[in-house]
Amino acid sequence: MPLCAAIVVVAMVLDIGVQHSNFAILYIVPLLLCAKLNRRRLLVRFAGLLIALTYLDLIVKHHFAGRPLDLRHITNRHLVAITLLVMTAVLYVWQGIAIQFRRSRSLPLLREAAPSIFEEMEESISRLVLLVLCIMLIGVLLLLDMITPAEINFPILFAIPLVLAGWARSRKLLWTLVPILSACAWIGFLFGPPISACALQQQITERSLMFNRALANVVVVAVAVILHVAISRRNSALAGRPKPAHPTDTPPAT
Repeated sequence: MPLCAAIVVVAMVLDIGVQHSNFAILYIVPLLLCAKLNRRRLLVRFAGLLIALTYLDLIVKHHFAGRPLDLRHITNRHLVAITLLVMTAVLYVWQGIAIQFRRSRSLPLLREAAPSIFEEMEESISRLVLLVLCIMLIGVLLLLDMITPAEINFPILFAIPLVLAGWARSRKLLWTLVPILSACAWIGFLFGPPISACALQQQITERSLMFNRALANVVVVAVAVILHVAISRRNSALAGRPKPAHPTDTPPAT
């Protein structure tokens, strides 16, 4: 938790202090780190705090700058809040399934006789389903980014497909999505609608929009690294697990 708190403080200071920026997207990183504690109530409370800070930073920033809130800033904050909410829901369900699976006593013979087969079947199905969901979600987000003005930063939501990929516990799928999402973040910016006239009047520059897109790319890589470490630890734990004896095995005669 000290690392989570430090990241939150740094992101909050940068978000309030740097104009025309959306450093609130960095709140995604401590949320993932908090999820590694496997405390579901703490995860929900921490997510609520981060969502509140997302909007509070914006209010404080505009108050000190003496500018009224505008639709562009509010929309981008909504995107951060949506990302935090969806990620919290996915992580909450993910942890719940893991807990229930460990506590469950159903199919004991199958798990005791060949746990690797049971887990491989479950992982294969989940990877296929989640791959389809990731592709569909990325396509929808890219389409929305292509039809909205450049100041609306839909790549903020790109962390969601990565969390879904992490659920499949596939590092290959995870790192396959990273360059795809990074490219999609700039496709919408380069080939979508330009900056709106309203944003130009508020002195929103192309440079600041490019910075926010690059920030979204940094978060995508950071999320991938955190999930990669979590998946690697889980795989190492499974590899080191002692193989259970088969129910039909009998001790050698003495």
